[in-house]
Amino acid sequence: MKTLIFVVALFAIFSTSKALAVDLKINVDQVRVYSQPNPGSSVMTTLHRNDTIKASNKPLPGYQKVLVNGKDVGYIRNADLLPRPATAARPAAPAPQQNLSRPAMAAARPATQARKPAPRRVGRGIGGRMGVSVIAGMNYQNQGSRNYVAADGSAASISSLSGTSLPLLGIQFQYPIHPKISLRAYVEFIKNISVSGSATYQTSSLATGAPTDTFLKESFLSVGILGAYYFSPYFWGGAGLQMDKANSGTLKFGSYPETALSGSDLPTFFAAFGAVGYDFEVSKSIYLTPELRIGALFSKPLIIEVDGLVNATYAF
Repeated sequence: MKTLIFVVALFAIFSTSKALAVDLKINVDQVRVYSQPNPGSSVMTTLHRNDTIKASNKPLPGYQKVLVNGKDVGYIRNADLLPRPATAARPAAPAPQQNLSRPAMAAARPATQARKPAPRRVGRGIGGRMGVSVIAGMNYQNQGSRNYVAADGSAASISSLSGTSLPLLGIQFQYPIHPKISLRAYVEFIKNISVSGSATYQTSSLATGAPTDTFLKESFLSVGILGAYYFSPYFWGGAGLQMDKANSGTLKFGSYPETALSGSDLPTFFAAFGAVGYDFEVSKSIYLTPELRIGALFSKPLIIEVDGLVNATYAF
């Protein structure tokens, strides 16, 4: 009797090992091994990508019969061995097919496409793009008090001068160095300054001791560089440096004739400023940008300057 039982057991082991003779390599991230061919049964173990397990060469319908730890029989769903699509969500069940003729199917296809909304282009400002701009605007300056000595030796004590001036015209080039950071170089080839205040003559044959209305007009060529950072696709802020070179100018005291400025009276200024702006998208490549700059000119006296600009930009 014992010999018969041994023979039967040996036959069962031989049959099982022969049936479980195929190496099954796991080609998905992970797969569960169930104790029964039923996903509701207990999970014996979990296998991962590139693991290898012995499997029966006679799989059950919908399942692979495998040997766990070399002794326990388990089951893997065939569906779990298939690579998953990119999206985690399972596709919806297909709608019942309709028996349509080919002409009817051809007619129905455009209608299905028509229901899809047209893709909306995501708007973006000029940041991250190259561009060229035309600059136009106005300038406000406040100049501190100073002493002025004319060529004829006349001296005057000038109070602070201030005023708003037009026009301010130029051109600007933008080069992106980061999706949110751009570097801008510009030239303002027309920059007129007109400020006024009062002056008192100190030494002059015309000295009266009484304040006299004073008017200063100057024309500059300005070049500068600005670094802009985009806080959003359209709103940006930045800082820059600028050089102003006076080309011409006049100074007038009261009703006396204007005095043309020359030599050292035509200064060169260096300035630092901060700027903010907002890009209004007119079309895919055309933008209008209101811009505000506030800066200080390194001079004696100190000059505070505010520029209100509108830039028309073509972005590449």
